[in-house]
Amino acid sequence: SIVENAGEATSSGFEVEGLVLLTDELTASFSYGYLDTEFDEYILNGTDIADDAVAPYSPENKLSLGLEYVKDVSFAELRARFDYSYTDSMYFYYDEPKATLTAAEDYSLINIRVALLGIDMGSDNTLDISVWGKNLTDEEYRLNGIPGFDGAAFTYGINYYGDPRTYGADVVLNF
Repeated sequence: SIVENAGEATSSGFEVEGLVLLTDELTASFSYGYLDTEFDEYILNGTDIADDAVAPYSPENKLSLGLEYVKDVSFAELRARFDYSYTDSMYFYYDEPKATLTAAEDYSLINIRVALLGIDMGSDNTLDISVWGKNLTDEEYRLNGIPGFDGAAFTYGINYYGDPRTYGADVVLNF
């Protein structure tokens, strides 16, 4: 990694989030963020490259939606949660060709979790049981990247990807 002083940049945007109680048992949540970032001046080796430089780690749009259902059943609390998130495309480096070699395309993720919480096990002990799935659509998405130099130029990227579709179960004894 190289740390450089970019000079001057302008960033503007907004974020909005909310929580809505749809019923006594069902809650919806949402958030949206918009970001507009650009370099006003970026001097590299005596040349201003601001018109060609891109702001790294700056997706223009981010969105998340969630639904959570909570209900007391005779022996536990049932919780079910659905989450959707969207992240716009972004770059991890400011200049070409490194920015293009390591860029992340936009991606969406879906996660689900269902749990039974507080199952009485006697003697003040409780049991929590949950099953969950993450990235249920098995989206392939980049989290970061490093440009590769072949000795003459940057010609490839080594990219780090997010987790693939994952399932699991948790069992927790509280004592």
